Amino acid sequence: MFSLFFTDPHYFMQVSEFARTYMADQIRYARNAFEAADTPYRESVLAQLKELEDKIPGLKYAFE
Repeated sequence: MFSLFFTDPHYFMQVSEFARTYMADQIRYARNAFEAADTPYRESVLAQLKELEDKIPGLKYAFE
């Protein structure tokens, strides 16, 4: 029974959704910090965060 838990596609879909949500939350947190900052590399960091954020929907298992 325990091994079925880890081979169930629904388990992996939930883990995948959690990972995407966590990543989006962390990017949002970092973006808010950098939008308020006055650093010379601010725009570069914000562009990289946007690029990562745009990739989040595609971060899925093949069966999702």
